[in-house]
Amino acid sequence: MRQPVKIVPSSISNSKDRIPDLNYVWLWCVALGLVVIVLGGLECGLRSMGYRPSVVDDMDLWCQQRMHCDQMATDRSILLIGSSRAAADLDPELLAQLTGYEETINLSVSGQGCFAILQDTAENTEFNGLLLCTVKPSQIRVNEDQQPWASYYHRNYKNLGRVEKQINRSIKTFLQSKSVAVNPPLMALKRSWEYGEFCARGQVGTPNRQTKLQYDRLPSKYMQRIRRSRVDQQLARLDDPRPVFAHWRENLSAFDAAAAKIVARGGKVVLVRLPTTEEYLEVDHQLYPRDPFWKAVEQSPNLEAIHFEDVPGMTELHCPETSHLSENSIESCTKILAKEINERSW
Repeated sequence: MRQPVKIVPSSISNSKDRIPDLNYVWLWCVALGLVVIVLGGLECGLRSMGYRPSVVDDMDLWCQQRMHCDQMATDRSILLIGSSRAAADLDPELLAQLTGYEETINLSVSGQGCFAILQDTAENTEFNGLLLCTVKPSQIRVNEDQQPWASYYHRNYKNLGRVEKQINRSIKTFLQSKSVAVNPPLMALKRSWEYGEFCARGQVGTPNRQTKLQYDRLPSKYMQRIRRSRVDQQLARLDDPRPVFAHWRENLSAFDAAAAKIVARGGKVVLVRLPTTEEYLEVDHQLYPRDPFWKAVEQSPNLEAIHFEDVPGMTELHCPETSHLSENSIESCTKILAKEINERSW
């Protein structure tokens, strides 16, 4: 005969009776201690191998610099725009210090044409300081390569959401600038294994968006590979249709028109051609001979021009992969450019 099921009243059933009596504060302390030990060991290990902290450059970090144009920029500010050479060949803080300016705002974007940022500065800011636009003749063209950065700023940093983004990016920047383990050099470690010798990070980022290319600390075989790739990429441009000066001149006129708005409020816009060497420079000269291309820049009514071949000392700087300077040449390049700026009373 089936026995009736005995129902236990909920009033006498307590799930807490089944919870182990543990000291959770102690457990959390142990867990935290283990995390600290592991991360500390990783940090010490990576630093002993020669690795340094590196800040990841992203749009939010760019926007923190862009905010200076709206909030802090004065006629005593330098605005640095352009592509990778602006970030890799110059020290922003040293440049401001040597020229007597209060700050350098770094809005360069690697691998991109800078017209969109020049136009955004002219139309959407009151910037009236010294704007240095690092370009080579092929980058003087009207395009929207850098427009996503400007659009992201206007969309996300003109509302209350910017506060959260600023806080998050500031925390990331602090941690990444202090700890190697926060942004570990995984690719560098992989290459060290592949080449059987120490391989530094290809580049080290800083809170002010400077990029330090550590070419002098890369394995020679890997450096040769980088150089070969850069040279082949440049030589391939010789197979493209040759630039038409009349069309290029129209692009330069657009640069000049944007610069005119900055000049009208007391600023100055300077197109700067930073060093390149060997095959990279030879191809540029073939495609864009200084006369008539760079000569047209020098004759523009609202643009000033600096070409590294005209600046004493800059032609002596060496680009290991023909296109950019290594970290050990940044200080020299910055000092030479600062001296040129001071001599021109800018």
